[in-house]
Amino acid sequence: SLSYRVNDRLSIHADAELLQVNNTQPMNSVIRSADIKQPSDIQLDRNAALYHDNVDVKNYATRMFAEVNYQLSENVKSTTLFSYVSENVERSYQRPVMWTSPTTAVRLSSVYGPVYNGYTNLQQNFNGHFYTGSIKHNILLGANFRNYSSNFLFADVQQIDQIDVTGNFQPVTRQAIDAKMSFEPYPTPTQNTTSAYASDVIDLLPKLSAMVPLRLDRFS
Repeated sequence: SLSYRVNDRLSIHADAELLQVNNTQPMNSVIRSADIKQPSDIQLDRNAALYHDNVDVKNYATRMFAEVNYQLSENVKSTTLFSYVSENVERSYQRPVMWTSPTTAVRLSSVYGPVYNGYTNLQQNFNGHFYTGSIKHNILLGANFRNYSSNFLFADVQQIDQIDVTGNFQPVTRQAIDAKMSFEPYPTPTQNTTSAYASDVIDLLPKLSAMVPLRLDRFS
């Protein structure tokens, strides 16, 4: 975060956030056996791995925000706001296991990615006040532009194999999962919104105000 006061009229504030995550999802259990009533009924050695470490999740995000304030005159202030957010899932391997008996596990997986969500927003406001006689007017004039875009790739839940957890077995690898998967792109939106607005808050009496607003939006 950075805050910089250029002079008595101009100040700038900026924030940036960078995020990167690489981990494994928790293993989720689906119980399909009446013989399993508590975790200790499952005959899996606690040190055994059903999935390899490369069946993982990797995502990253970039977020930036900025605000510029400028005092145009004693009664008028300009505020400019900007934000940009980019969120990316490179891959996300889910690791569910279906237990059909205390010793039999069906290993499953679904995969998300690449997944992308991007947001850009730009807003300009002018705030001011003036008097008509003894009546005070508080004025807001502004405009806003927002863009959103995304893409989404997904592979549905597939059965990888079925094993006896008391015997010899190897952890499922990412390569074994990929060989079973069929990735499908999902329809995703691209949205643009352009807005303009104005508002006048009129102080009629010390305890009585009235607001007259107008807003126009164009959404595609």
